[in-house]
Order: sequence, then C-alpha cells, then structure tokens
Amino acid sequence: MPLERREDLSESWSKHDKTADQTREFHALYLKAVNHPIRRAILEIVNQKPMTKDEIFELLKKQDILNEKDMLKYHLDFLEKGHCIEKISDQQTKKILYKITQEGTVVDYLDK
Repeated sequence: MPLERREDLSESWSKHDKTADQTREFHALYLKAVNHPIRRAILEIVNQKPMTKDEIFELLKKQDILNEKDMLKYHLDFLEKGHCIEKISDQQTKKILYKITQEGTVVDYLDK
C-alpha cells in the first residue's frame, strides 16, 4: 500500500513540476514584456483608454519612440502573449482596439 501512495505522490509531483515550469515561463515572458521601453510606452498609452493600432502608432511616432508599423505589430503581439493587453472589438466602429489588462496595469507602478 505505501508503494502505491509513493507512486501517486511522484505522479502528482510531475504534474506540479510541469505547472511550475509553465508558471516560470509565463513570468519570464511577462517580465520581458513589461521591461522593454517601447512596450512600456505602449502600456502607458493603452492604460489611458483602448485604442486602435493606428492610434497607438501615431502617438508613438509623435513621441519619437517608434517609426515602423511592423515593429509596432511585433511589440503588440509580445504584450498580448504576455497577457498585458488584449484585443477587443468596438461594436460601433467594428475596429479592433487594444485594451490594457489587469497584468498590464503594472505600468502604473514601474519607474519611469
């Protein structure tokens, strides 16, 4: 009987280890997302209100932070994978907006 319990225990630990690895991976991605200066600027922008990709690009361009739309897509995708922003659909205009998530609001507490 104790042997069965030991096997059950090792099986549960292997599941736990997998979850712990996934958690570490998520945290690493999240930290990488919020610690990049361009992504931090994007978070500050969408923290004000949800915006389209074009609106975000225009604000970043005015601030001389970003001049290429392809790079904006890369950074938006990175922030989305890090669960810092999400895409929502504006019901009136049918446009895709980027909205900050709870995880993304960490930008309020980061040094500027």
